[in-house]
Amino acid sequence: MKKKRYIGIDLGTFTSVHSGGKDEVAYNIIRGLAEKGLASELMVFCTRDLNEKIKNLHEEIKIVNYPQIKGLNYFIRRDVLRILFFKYLCCRYSFSSILFTDKGSPGVKLPVRTIVIPHDIQVFEMGRIIGITYSDVLAGRLRKMILDDFRFRDIVVAISEFDKNSMERYFSGYKTKLCRIYDPVRFLSFSVGSGQRKKYITAINIQWIHKNVVTLIQAFSQVANQISYDLMLVGKKGESAEIIDEAIDRSPYRERIHVAGFISQENLEQIVNETILYVNPSYFEGFGLTAVEMMGYGIPVLVADNTAQKEVTLSLCNYYKPSNDVTKLAEALLDSLNCQKSAVDLRKIACKIREKYDYRYIAEEYCNLLKCKNG
Repeated sequence: MKKKRYIGIDLGTFTSVHSGGKDEVAYNIIRGLAEKGLASELMVFCTRDLNEKIKNLHEEIKIVNYPQIKGLNYFIRRDVLRILFFKYLCCRYSFSSILFTDKGSPGVKLPVRTIVIPHDIQVFEMGRIIGITYSDVLAGRLRKMILDDFRFRDIVVAISEFDKNSMERYFSGYKTKLCRIYDPVRFLSFSVGSGQRKKYITAINIQWIHKNVVTLIQAFSQVANQISYDLMLVGKKGESAEIIDEAIDRSPYRERIHVAGFISQENLEQIVNETILYVNPSYFEGFGLTAVEMMGYGIPVLVADNTAQKEVTLSLCNYYKPSNDVTKLAEALLDSLNCQKSAVDLRKIACKIREKYDYRYIAEEYCNLLKCKNG
């Protein structure tokens, strides 16, 4: 009897704790493929704490859990165990392809067509672009992980043209493996209420140093006496916690700077409805998911003009540069607030963004890739 062929989707680096845009990208790919009628062909590899979330995406998805072996070092579990796990899976099941949704895929060639989404190669680019570098140990490990992704996978997905160009710069020997597919976005159905009182200049996903939140806090402090809106920072503070807290404490307008932390979808919707301007001052974005989401909801957006940000926002929002110039950002905040686009123009922008990045459209590209329709 012929074995059923599956499309494998690996979530091996994911936990039940949300850790950023890569989580949303993976779930949106799964959701999109399921809605295209492929749910019964999907096999998702994950830890047990994600089982309920995957089943909520579609009950027909087959789940295979990673084995849990206590007492082993984390990196042994991640590296050695994953290699053994996928060798076993390839012997037991038949796959048309396997998609690894994050960098750090198994460091071995598998007897099946494999694809990886590294999301970006920031560890190579950060020093060149902004002078921020990782610790030697972490940088070395990240570089090796990404190099193994290029060496052992058949296709490497770049999430923007900027990302693709960066990969070609550092991995010129693997150009033929590259495929550019923009991140899929699930635009929620809630409407941004035009009659709701606007309260906030908002930034989301503040946990990493390269998100450049301190510059935003300082720029807001320069103009706070000229505007009526508060600054709302949403997301875990993570590695940026200390410098964010210090920047807020130094601000004379600290009582108007709010840190919401990681919040529920319901609370996020409320904040979005009360947002007059969304700001992403990040030094580096391989894609820049939150800015795209806000544009898709009809929110005015201001981003730093660097890396992939102008590309993915289709040159349709407001920009400033350089990223770390507090005065330039302060001026851009005032300009963005004083010269707001009309509701009609914002709706047109939202439609263009949704047509470009809606997860159901992007799912077609992944379907072609994973089902080998294009070779």
